[in-house]
Amino acid sequence: MTPTMDTPVMDVATTSETEHWPELTAAERCDARTTGLDGVRSTCGAAALVRWVTPAGNDLVFCAHHSLALEPGLLAQNAKLVTDQRDLLKP
Repeated sequence: MTPTMDTPVMDVATTSETEHWPELTAAERCDARTTGLDGVRSTCGAAALVRWVTPAGNDLVFCAHHSLALEPGLLAQNAKLVTDQRDLLKP
């Protein structure tokens, strides 16, 4: 898809910025916090497919759903997308 004036351009990290971060493993889980129907807060628990790094150097890993939902806020905070394995979901 070609970016248009209505399409946000994602800030993707350069190769040198991604070298520090290892590939995501099957053991890594989404960092998003959710509230269940019972009101209890917990982490999402889905497999992490996307890694974002904040300007402070902290990494956050999310499932595809939460990465998409949180992307506008992450970009507003100048976070960089350093690992994106969402293509693994395609058949």
